[in-house]
Amino acid sequence: MKKIVLILMGLAMCFQLIQCSSTKSAPAKQTTDPAVEACNTNCKTIYAKCMQAAGKNESKKKACTDNIVKCSVKCPEKAKDYKKPAPEKKSTYSEI
Repeated sequence: MKKIVLILMGLAMCFQLIQCSSTKSAPAKQTTDPAVEACNTNCKTIYAKCMQAAGKNESKKKACTDNIVKCSVKCPEKAKDYKKPAPEKKSTYSEI
């Protein structure tokens, strides 16, 4: 009987170790700036329209590809310049 209890306790401890090690090894989620995401989405929309307008012309398609690369590179810089609107100040005085 003691052997069975010891085996069960050992298995429970092993299971707990495996469970703890798997939760610690999960990578942390990276948060991205919403302004950068919006800029990248805008770049992709412009690229799609450009490619549609280019049709079968390879030089125009290459120009579209170059433009999306330039646009995407500028997004983090644009996000730094983006300023969130200041919250509206509430008056501490009540209106009569």
